Amino acid sequence: MIIFLFIDIFIIFVIIKERMSCRKPCKECPWREENSNKHNLKFRTYVDKMKSIGKKNHACHMINSDIWGGKSEINEGNVCIGSKQER
Repeated sequence: MIIFLFIDIFIIFVIIKERMSCRKPCKECPWREENSNKHNLKFRTYVDKMKSIGKKNHACHMINSDIWGGKSEINEGNVCIGSKQER
């Protein structure tokens, strides 16, 4: 009985993780090629500078206004998907 409970929990965990990894970047994402305006290009260089000083990930600006994780934790639910894709 306990084994079936662990199997169910594992299956639910795998399904939730798969759903979160299938998230697409938002339409206004600065990392999308069709959004290559002056502001978005400057934001990309800003993110590269922040990565050079140790900030690994940042949150999606449409989900969380605190994009660098100063007030809240950056996790798989709010991380910027557009920056993780190939540029």
